[in-house]
Amino acid sequence: MFLENNRSRSLRILIADSDVRRGLSIEQQFNKLGCLSVVNVCTYRDLRILTYYCPQRLSLVVVNAELLNEMAMDPLDFFGENPLIRHLLIFNPSDDHQWSKTFFNPHPQRWMRLVSKINLPRLADFLMLADPALNESAEPASTDPTLSSCANR
Repeated sequence: MFLENNRSRSLRILIADSDVRRGLSIEQQFNKLGCLSVVNVCTYRDLRILTYYCPQRLSLVVVNAELLNEMAMDPLDFFGENPLIRHLLIFNPSDDHQWSKTFFNPHPQRWMRLVSKINLPRLADFLMLADPALNESAEPASTDPTLSSCANR
């Protein structure tokens, strides 16, 4: 595993995507990175319940932009008004272009990134950005150069 340490295992991750297969694929990618506390939801209602009424703060929420658009929810509002979300990664699977935009809130340190597509290197890169301590303890177990380059960013 790429981030096989106690810190990566303790991350609480929520994936929100109406496409169940894509959500499971993202969960499997997190598992490859050593993140085992991952939950999938398929509806905006479930996303809202878990992000507003969860008794513990979520380390990372990964959400399909289409799910937020269906409910006319602005991503900055969704993230900004919710202290239970530490970091937010929004992806747009219908966008054919490769792009990424990152927002930072310094108090407290919180990151939000908008990306066009989700893949293993992007997830690893965002985890390193969101929690620099992972970068210090990460020992790539794979010889895959894509994964190694993400650990060294």
